[in-house]
Amino acid sequence: MLKVLHIPKWFPTQNAPYDGIFVQRHIEATSSLVNNYVIFAIAKTQKTWFELNVEDKKAFVYYKKEISGIQFFDKIIKIVLYFMALQRAYNCFFQFEKPSLVHVHVLLRTGIFAYFLQITQQVPYVITEHWTGYLPENKHYKGFLLHFFNKLIIKNAKYVLPVSYHLQNAMQNFRKLKGNYKVVNNVVDNQIFYPQNLVLNTQKKQIVMVADMVIAHKNYISILKSISELSQIRKDFKLSIFGEGPDKELIFKFVNDNKIADFIEFLGYQTPQKIAKVMNESAFLLLYSNYENAPCCISEAQFCGLPVLVSNVGGIPEMVSEKEGIVLEITSPEQLKSQLNWMLDNYLSFDNEHIVNMSQSRYNYKSVGEKLFKIYEESVKKAR
Repeated sequence: MLKVLHIPKWFPTQNAPYDGIFVQRHIEATSSLVNNYVIFAIAKTQKTWFELNVEDKKAFVYYKKEISGIQFFDKIIKIVLYFMALQRAYNCFFQFEKPSLVHVHVLLRTGIFAYFLQITQQVPYVITEHWTGYLPENKHYKGFLLHFFNKLIIKNAKYVLPVSYHLQNAMQNFRKLKGNYKVVNNVVDNQIFYPQNLVLNTQKKQIVMVADMVIAHKNYISILKSISELSQIRKDFKLSIFGEGPDKELIFKFVNDNKIADFIEFLGYQTPQKIAKVMNESAFLLLYSNYENAPCCISEAQFCGLPVLVSNVGGIPEMVSEKEGIVLEITSPEQLKSQLNWMLDNYLSFDNEHIVNMSQSRYNYKSVGEKLFKIYEESVKKAR
């Protein structure tokens, strides 16, 4: 059985149990086919340089976050500490042997460590990428060193596995990162997200939204303006929002200033079980972001049978056809109010059973796991 070492940039921890949960689901998808190991390094406020926690083929190493108080110096030291932490975690499982393959989940430092293992121990690696930073709309991809190392690591990977064709196109053609690409979808946990056949409140129809409170990314102001306008012509709805983020206070202020608090419910961070329950109580999902890759909340809502009202950005059009919802141009925010109004009256016109069947065929554990397993086998053969 292949031994696959996973090195994620994001991964659920005790303090952040849903951070990088999509990475965990990819790993779970192959759990019956390979032996999976996870090493994860994370900075933390602590007195010791390193703290190691090993449990069930997962090694978490926490390294010291505050060092000297001098920002430039600390940044360099923490890079060194990160790689030392990964090496300590690696030695927990592979001090006297080596893995069959390394699976990197989101670059960059993770990929540098995998590249080091390929050079020193001839261990091949593949990369799954979720980061929106490669997209033209996102301004976070900058710097010579970032591009240099991304180019080197992607070129030497056996496979690069973006979660949408749009992300693949951005990486290959916009960022000029040449590699051996193959799209692999995210996975949805069908033990949590499924049709629960709950009775909907038709007197106060619920719209559900799952989005971090980042205005520039998730387009909150356009959404809330449309809710404000819609509240002038009808009162039979509310928007339930899951999410936290740096713009929380600005968003709360906008809601209060525009007197729409009666139409908005802020639920913060919740468990996937709670999100699934609210989805099953809702008429449809709303996500009107300025840029995205392949948002998990869309496929999760589809597993519950919900139609969606979403923006035509990133990989979203790959996920939604006219049978599953409405894909709205982000350049036409004035249409959002009218489409919200239409969806509140017509959400039952969508075939919920079709939505469930379509989503389960694309995002189930079995099909994604088998696709990853085939990629693992091919990568190991190429390295021989």
